[in-house]
Amino acid sequence: MVRRIDIRTWILGAGVILPLITILLFGFAGNGAGTKTLHPWISGAAAACAEGIILFFMLRIMRDTKRYVRTPFYIASGVVVGIYAITVFLEIVLFGYWFKLTEESYIYIHFFTFFLSAIVLGLISLAGRYVLSSEDKGNFPSSIQNDTVARISSIRIQLASIETERNQMLDKLMFELEESFRYSDPLTDESSDHIEDMIRQKISILENQIKLMAEAEHDQQMILIDEIDQQVHEILNILMERNTERIRVKASS
Repeated sequence: MVRRIDIRTWILGAGVILPLITILLFGFAGNGAGTKTLHPWISGAAAACAEGIILFFMLRIMRDTKRYVRTPFYIASGVVVGIYAITVFLEIVLFGYWFKLTEESYIYIHFFTFFLSAIVLGLISLAGRYVLSSEDKGNFPSSIQNDTVARISSIRIQLASIETERNQMLDKLMFELEESFRYSDPLTDESSDHIEDMIRQKISILENQIKLMAEAEHDQQMILIDEIDQQVHEILNILMERNTERIRVKASS
């Protein structure tokens, strides 16, 4: 983690220092023979823009926690960045040193190249954000569903570590609850939010009861087991109500 942060800091620092050094090198080296022209400074500024875009692209990839979603868009952006860098190099060689265009024309060519590349990169970035936003919205209900299944599975593991006379019954009950959620269709309608909240509250109560049972004496454990049994059946009933609601939503859509 520290190494990753150090690399990002290094890239950020290079993005500030390296373009400045490039401009100065081009400017002073190009005018070293005594000719006073803006061509070397324009070439340096164009090369600095190419370096800046490359470094920014690298930093963007490293800072993104969802690269696996945006990978196709990063590939597309990388291609555009690469084409831009090669184009800038060719323009410097051809129009800055070989054909020696006028300063105004030379600036215009580099500006047009930069502007066109920026527009294409911006469109690719917008497309990536749109796809990521759409996937987040589409995965939100299933994400909640998976979280609920994981919580119930964790409760089963905790129950297995508690020695009681009714371990087999509790495990069977929790397995039924886990499977019911695993193969249940998550609701996406906002009107069902109160059902989801109720289920989460019931599972939180169930988790607390398991913690109490782990520290309770035998007689108290028997009482808690009965309460857990009742709690699980209440959750199953709510889940049945939720599934009925899901069928209604599907039928009305």
